Amino acid sequence: MGRSELKFEPPPASIKIRIETPLNPSEDPEKVATAIRNLTEGAAAELTITKEKNCLVAETEDPTALSNIYQKIRARLSLGVARKHLRRNASKKSTSLCFNKQAAYAKTLNICEEETESPLGALKVIIRSRDLDKIIDWLAPQQLE
Repeated sequence: MGRSELKFEPPPASIKIRIETPLNPSEDPEKVATAIRNLTEGAAAELTITKEKNCLVAETEDPTALSNIYQKIRARLSLGVARKHLRRNASKKSTSLCFNKQAAYAKTLNICEEETESPLGALKVIIRSRDLDKIIDWLAPQQLE
């Protein structure tokens, strides 16, 4: 089985996912919502996207919302980069990855080094879990078997 055919495996612990991104005055809110939906493509249920202050936010406990990220970091051989960011951004019970908003709108996932790297602001995926190490190892393992 090739890397691009890798099946989504459920995470080893429960998770909460929050995706947030700034909504700039020059941006069409529906296009920004599409970028969020593209990032979470493959989710079992449609995400509800809400506006909070000057941001768009989506929250779920459905791990399939990460299936697109799970697949694409393997297909693009981005495991090392994703793992580095997940570890660097980890606190006791949460971690995050940032993706380029314009790339996500075009159905491409580009990991940002910093939130400010994406000109209109990044899509920040925040993952919370009581067993964060297992979640990081699940999402971005050191090596694929």
